[in-house]
Amino acid sequence: MGGERDGTRRSLSSQELACLELLMAGKTNKEIARVLDLSPATVASYLKSVYRKLGTQSRTHAVAVAIREGLIVFKDDEV
Repeated sequence: MGGERDGTRRSLSSQELACLELLMAGKTNKEIARVLDLSPATVASYLKSVYRKLGTQSRTHAVAVAIREGLIVFKDDEV
């Protein structure tokens, strides 16, 4: 079950990971766009790709899966 899916999880781009980290911090697409100097549409596209690669359908689930898979690290002092 995990072969292709696990490989896909490791293939997140640096921009996708940056969006995920900001998503974990509770940022909106507009705020993520501002921080990364992207358009909100580009952020939405990156997040859609993240959801597909992680097999998720929501922001919360994507962050949870990314933390569980070690793709991003939750730091308690960032909350």
